[in-house]
Amino acid sequence: MSVQTDNRATVERFWGALDDGPPQGEALEAWKDNFAEDGVWEMPFAPEPLADTVPGRHLIGHFIDWFFASVPDLRIDSLTVHDTTDPE
Repeated sequence: MSVQTDNRATVERFWGALDDGPPQGEALEAWKDNFAEDGVWEMPFAPEPLADTVPGRHLIGHFIDWFFASVPDLRIDSLTVHDTTDPE
C-alpha cells in the first residue's frame, strides 16, 4: 500500500466514524486511537478561547471528549477530501 493510499484510508476511517454523529463508549476510544502519541490537532481558525493546537494523544482525547459533549448532534453532511502528492 502506498503512503497516499494509507493516508486516504486513515482520513476516510476518521471521518466515516462520524457518519452517525459523535462516537461513544468503546467506539469513541477506538476513534481517539487514530492519533499518534505525539500527534497534534491543529485548528488554525479556532475561535477564542480555544487554542489553535492541541498537542499529544492524551490532550487530544480530552479535547475530543469536551467537543463531542458540546455538540452531541454533530453531523458531517458534506465532506470533500483532496489527495495531495506530498504526504507531509
